[in-house]
Amino acid sequence: MTPRLFTPSEVEIMAELEHGRWNVERLLDGWRWGPIKDVTKKVSPYILPWSALPEDMREVVRDVVRDIPHLLAEVGMEIVRMPATKRKPSRRKPIPT
Repeated sequence: MTPRLFTPSEVEIMAELEHGRWNVERLLDGWRWGPIKDVTKKVSPYILPWSALPEDMREVVRDVVRDIPHLLAEVGMEIVRMPATKRKPSRRKPIPT
């Protein structure tokens, strides 16, 4: 089965959400921002808002999101888009493509 892939706009939205989720997970576990990563001290230079995250790290998160359809396909699942008539209207501003 060839997985249905996310659009570039979907990847961008989900990557930003995933980075926010990751930040919350780290902060709740006692991590804090610091210029040099130190796992034993729970310090990371990536505990930042998406807008401040370096582009190379944004791309790492985008790659994680892009891999989701492939991971789902490995266990027999797939992305299914709801018909536009059943979607709730988005309150997000569109991301330019």
